[in-house]
Amino acid sequence: MARGRPRSAWADAFAWLELPPDVWWDVPRVETVGRAQVRLTNHRGLVRYAADQVVADLPEGHGQIRIVGQDLVIGWLSREELLVTGLIRAIRFENT
Repeated sequence: MARGRPRSAWADAFAWLELPPDVWWDVPRVETVGRAQVRLTNHRGLVRYAADQVVADLPEGHGQIRIVGQDLVIGWLSREELLVTGLIRAIRFENT
């Protein structure tokens, strides 16, 4: 085992199960498909929606994410997942 911070039994279990880090670290996961689609997993709610930007809260300590673009549409919104389509121009992580 490498030196540094000791791994917890939970971290070993999650690694053995091959679960992605966003599941057990409570961090956001952002996936893009070119400039046409952004899928955000592990958010804490929508803050602002307009045709040129979408802002969502992220888990504690991670601030907010701002998706800037043109003709943005929310494809779906659930408690943990958000899909935004349109012409994506920028994705910014912001501290609050």
